Amino acid sequence: MFLTSLQLDVRKGVQLPRIESVPLFVTSAADDAVDLAAAAGLVLDPWQEYVLRGSLGERADGRWAAFRACLVLPRQNGKNAVLEARELAGALLFGEKLIIHTAHEFKTTYNSMVTLMNRLRTSELMEYVRGFDGEQADDIRDVDGFKTGNNPGITFTNGAQIMYAARSKGSGRGFTGDLVILDEAYALKSSEMDALLPTMAAKSIEGNPQVWFTSSAGMADSDLLQSLRRQGVAKSSERLAYYEWSAEDDADSLDREAWYQANPGLGYRISEEFIQDEFETLTKEGQGSDEGFRRERLGIWAPDGVDPIFPRGAWERQAMPGLVLGSPVVAADMRAGLNMSASVAVAGSVDGGAGVTVARHLQGAEIRSEDDVVALVVEILDLRNLDFCVVDGYAENEALIRKLEDAGVTVLKLTQADMANGAVGFTAAVSTSQLWHSNDPVLNAAVAAAGKKSFRETMFVWSQFRSIGDITALRAATAAWWVFASQAQTDGDPLAQIF
Repeated sequence: MFLTSLQLDVRKGVQLPRIESVPLFVTSAADDAVDLAAAAGLVLDPWQEYVLRGSLGERADGRWAAFRACLVLPRQNGKNAVLEARELAGALLFGEKLIIHTAHEFKTTYNSMVTLMNRLRTSELMEYVRGFDGEQADDIRDVDGFKTGNNPGITFTNGAQIMYAARSKGSGRGFTGDLVILDEAYALKSSEMDALLPTMAAKSIEGNPQVWFTSSAGMADSDLLQSLRRQGVAKSSERLAYYEWSAEDDADSLDREAWYQANPGLGYRISEEFIQDEFETLTKEGQGSDEGFRRERLGIWAPDGVDPIFPRGAWERQAMPGLVLGSPVVAADMRAGLNMSASVAVAGSVDGGAGVTVARHLQGAEIRSEDDVVALVVEILDLRNLDFCVVDGYAENEALIRKLEDAGVTVLKLTQADMANGAVGFTAAVSTSQLWHSNDPVLNAAVAAAGKKSFRETMFVWSQFRSIGDITALRAATAAWWVFASQAQTDGDPLAQIF
């Protein structure tokens, strides 16, 4: 009783992730997965159950709401237990006939495999392993369903298999998997994804495939994991369940609150004393740098490759609060999906050059459909006695453009080449102090979050996919500025430059 009470008094890590994005779901299969794990002797922490609940959320048609699930947290917190519970449920409850468990290094997959084999060997679920004769095996190698040599894996009496492999360009090619686990996703390469994801294509119509990415915090070259994180932060994907435990980027390495925020297993399987020892080992014996400690224990990512789009201080230097714009041009941009948002920006003349501002930004409960954006655009055009609105003609704006035209608004549709010219010119104008902005918080946030996508080798466009936040304000401001600058060069006729 004393030991139990003592354990309950130990402070626990924060059980909810700092960053989270979960698709809407009707029901969840998590309870069944948790109960099955318990039958295998695996009692999950609250945070582990929480991850399973969202990632195993089901739509009304019974399919997973999330095709991709991504779990990022520091090492030794219990990530593998989540994977064990997911794999067992897949093999014994969900009808998943082939589960492929991969990692960057074979020793990682081998350790995961042996851990699950031993868990099964000593639990009541052993009766579902092929070749079990009713007697507890002294060695996992004595069981037919446990294969540790070539093509290692676990085979169950229902025919389901969990296969384990180190990743390479060829590993996984030719399989038709229901569930693919990509552990150590910080090292995941595009060539490896090219081999693995097509294995699930055959299940996409009649099956219910799912792919999991699990990892510690990303490194500078973790491009695929960084992309998943951007989507998780921006809540821009309707089929991604993203969970991240980490400390704030500017957290002090010795701040114990940050330790508990980043490590949900703290108090369960990690102690404060261990983290203190870890810090001293990684810093004092590592010539004073705490970079490794911050990534491995605090979950703080290496810089994610979203470089500042302007030279240091250039954007801040061009702030002109309260600017009044002459010859205004209005542009709109919209982002669809779960995290729907839209921005209406205005560009025009100011003393010493041109200026941009955000007229309105809609998000959350403010926007339900394109109709809300159309009403706002019409209101702003009427207020300024204008008769056209600029919109990027890319696919995500198609519905908005159609509804604007139905409402009688003349729409100047920009091509990708127009947007590239605009992005390059916008950047140059800010950098050379020829473009001012109103210091609007929404536009400032978009500038800080923006990522680029190459266009025709020497140019680029603003890319929402490569950004770490909503950039509709920047895209709208760029479109408005480019048309304003173009009409200034064509004697006030924007159509002469656009069409």
